[in-house]
Amino acid sequence: MKKTLLLLVAIVFAVTACDKGTYVDGTYAAEYDELDSHGWQAFVEFTLTEDVISEVDFDYLNADGLRKSEDTAYQSRMFSIVGVGPVQFIPGIESQIANATIVPQFDSIDGFSGATSSSHNATELVKAALDAAKDGEPTSIVVPQPEPAE
Repeated sequence: MKKTLLLLVAIVFAVTACDKGTYVDGTYAAEYDELDSHGWQAFVEFTLTEDVISEVDFDYLNADGLRKSEDTAYQSRMFSIVGVGPVQFIPGIESQIANATIVPQFDSIDGFSGATSSSHNATELVKAALDAAKDGEPTSIVVPQPEPAE
């Protein structure tokens, strides 16, 4: 009986140790430190539970605090040039983030055709937020704005 009980306790400890996630559960956010050359500041916020990302909010804000995904004039201009706008690519990028494999590590999300720089921005911001999630630091991470591609 003692051996059986001891074996059960050992199994419980082993399962509990293996069940430990890579990241600390919480809500994490990251944003660039300034506006980009087009006047937008990218940000991401998500909830992390048992190494699964949910409740993703990826978008851009302008100097007035307005979202790129809600700017109808920007949507029209971009759509007329590349055939896609924030109304299409922002939910697509959010979906990729929510469905991304993050263990053993997060590599990147696939590029969204017509919004390659936004895909790159989302990847970099998610990586920064996940770095904070390793230690359970749920503060908003500020990342230097990348130099514009030439």
